[in-house]
Amino acid sequence: MTTQELSHAATIAAPIEAAQEFIGQVGNLPKWSRFFLGVDDPEGDSFHVRTLIGPARTRIVEQAAGEGNRYTIVSAFGEKTETADILLERHPAGIRITLVLNLPAGLPEERRTMFRTNMEAELETLKERLEVKL
Repeated sequence: MTTQELSHAATIAAPIEAAQEFIGQVGNLPKWSRFFLGVDDPEGDSFHVRTLIGPARTRIVEQAAGEGNRYTIVSAFGEKTETADILLERHPAGIRITLVLNLPAGLPEERRTMFRTNMEAELETLKERLEVKL
Protein backbone atom coordinates (compact mmCIF):
# COMPACT_ATOMS: atom_id res chain seq x y z
CA MET A 1 0.00 0.00 0.00
CA THR A 2 1.31 3.43 -0.93
CA THR A 3 1.39 5.92 1.93
CA GLN A 4 1.81 9.63 2.36
CA GLU A 5 3.48 11.30 5.31
CA LEU A 6 1.79 14.02 7.29
CA SER A 7 3.77 15.84 9.97
CA HIS A 8 3.32 18.71 12.38
CA ALA A 9 5.84 20.17 14.84
CA ALA A 10 5.98 22.44 17.87
CA THR A 11 8.66 23.80 20.16
CA ILE A 12 8.04 23.24 23.85
CA ALA A 13 9.90 24.76 26.81
CA ALA A 14 10.56 21.47 28.56
CA PRO A 15 13.56 19.31 29.44
CA ILE A 16 14.05 16.59 26.85
CA GLU A 17 14.38 13.96 29.59
CA ALA A 18 10.84 14.67 30.84
CA ALA A 19 9.48 14.37 27.30
CA GLN A 20 11.39 11.14 26.68
CA GLU A 21 10.00 9.56 29.83
CA PHE A 22 6.42 10.67 29.13
CA ILE A 23 6.31 9.89 25.41
CA GLY A 24 8.08 6.54 25.75
CA GLN A 25 5.30 5.02 27.89
CA VAL A 26 2.31 3.33 26.22
CA GLY A 27 0.26 4.06 29.35
CA ASN A 28 0.52 7.78 28.65
CA LEU A 29 -0.92 7.64 25.12
CA PRO A 30 -4.55 8.33 26.19
CA LYS A 31 -3.31 11.35 28.17
CA TRP A 32 -2.35 13.21 25.00
CA SER A 33 -3.56 11.32 21.91
CA ARG A 34 -7.21 11.43 20.88
CA PHE A 35 -6.78 8.12 19.04
CA PHE A 36 -6.05 6.05 22.17
CA LEU A 37 -9.01 5.68 24.51
CA GLY A 38 -7.44 3.41 27.13
CA VAL A 39 -4.60 1.04 27.94
CA ASP A 40 -5.18 -2.38 29.42
CA ASP A 41 -2.93 -5.29 30.31
CA PRO A 42 0.57 -5.82 28.90
CA GLU A 43 1.33 -8.86 26.76
CA GLY A 44 5.01 -9.40 25.99
CA ASP A 45 6.47 -6.12 24.75
CA SER A 46 3.07 -4.58 23.89
CA PHE A 47 -0.15 -3.54 25.62
CA HIS A 48 -3.77 -4.21 24.82
CA VAL A 49 -5.26 -0.81 23.99
CA ARG A 50 -8.63 0.61 23.07
CA THR A 51 -8.61 2.99 20.11
CA LEU A 52 -11.09 4.96 18.05
CA ILE A 53 -11.12 2.15 15.49
CA GLY A 54 -11.21 -0.77 17.90
CA PRO A 55 -8.91 -2.91 20.04
CA ALA A 56 -5.22 -3.22 19.22
CA ARG A 57 -1.88 -4.29 20.63
CA THR A 58 0.52 -1.35 20.88
CA ARG A 59 4.17 -0.87 21.70
CA ILE A 60 6.57 2.05 21.46
CA VAL A 61 10.01 1.55 19.93
CA GLU A 62 12.71 4.10 20.81
CA GLN A 63 15.68 4.84 18.54
CA ALA A 64 18.43 7.45 18.65
CA ALA A 65 17.91 10.00 15.86
CA GLY A 66 20.60 12.66 15.40
CA GLU A 67 20.43 15.04 18.36
CA GLY A 68 17.34 13.40 19.80
CA ASN A 69 15.13 10.35 19.71
CA ARG A 70 12.50 8.77 17.48
CA TYR A 71 9.58 6.99 19.12
CA THR A 72 7.61 4.74 16.80
CA ILE A 73 4.14 3.82 18.01
CA VAL A 74 3.33 0.42 16.53
CA SER A 75 -0.29 -0.70 16.73
CA ALA A 76 -1.48 -4.07 15.46
CA PHE A 77 -5.15 -4.44 14.57
CA GLY A 78 -5.31 -8.16 13.86
CA GLU A 79 -3.19 -8.66 10.73
CA LYS A 80 -2.98 -4.93 9.98
CA THR A 81 -0.21 -2.78 11.52
CA GLU A 82 -0.16 1.01 11.67
CA THR A 83 2.69 3.23 12.81
CA ALA A 84 3.21 6.82 13.83
CA ASP A 85 6.47 8.53 14.77
CA ILE A 86 7.35 11.14 17.34
CA LEU A 87 10.67 12.92 16.90
CA LEU A 88 12.21 14.69 19.89
CA GLU A 89 15.13 17.05 19.32
CA ARG A 90 16.96 19.44 21.57
CA HIS A 91 16.18 23.06 20.72
CA PRO A 92 17.50 26.34 22.20
CA ALA A 93 14.00 27.04 23.56
CA GLY A 94 13.59 23.50 24.99
CA ILE A 95 12.61 20.68 22.68
CA ARG A 96 11.17 20.31 19.22
CA ILE A 97 8.46 17.65 18.94
CA THR A 98 7.39 16.46 15.51
CA LEU A 99 4.44 14.10 15.06
CA VAL A 100 4.55 12.04 11.85
CA LEU A 101 1.65 9.95 10.52
CA ASN A 102 1.86 7.54 7.60
CA LEU A 103 -1.52 7.74 5.90
CA PRO A 104 -2.89 5.85 2.90
CA ALA A 105 -2.11 7.72 -0.32
CA GLY A 106 -5.01 9.46 -1.99
CA LEU A 107 -6.90 10.50 1.12
CA PRO A 108 -9.30 13.35 0.41
CA GLU A 109 -8.17 16.78 1.58
CA GLU A 110 -10.88 16.94 4.28
CA ARG A 111 -9.48 13.74 5.87
CA ARG A 112 -5.92 15.11 5.79
CA THR A 113 -7.23 18.31 7.36
CA MET A 114 -8.91 16.27 10.12
CA PHE A 115 -5.65 14.43 10.85
CA ARG A 116 -3.71 17.72 10.84
CA THR A 117 -6.21 19.29 13.26
CA ASN A 118 -5.90 16.28 15.58
CA MET A 119 -2.10 16.51 15.46
CA GLU A 120 -2.23 20.21 16.39
CA ALA A 121 -4.49 19.40 19.36
CA GLU A 122 -2.21 16.55 20.45
CA LEU A 123 0.85 18.80 20.33
CA GLU A 124 -1.01 21.41 22.37
CA THR A 125 -1.87 18.74 24.96
CA LEU A 126 1.78 17.60 25.08
CA LYS A 127 2.81 21.22 25.55
CA GLU A 128 0.38 21.65 28.45
CA ARG A 129 1.61 18.43 30.12
CA LEU A 130 5.34 18.94 29.60
CA GLU A 131 6.07 22.65 29.51
CA VAL A 132 7.99 24.12 32.37
CA LYS A 133 5.99 26.90 33.96
CA LEU A 134 8.21 29.89 34.70
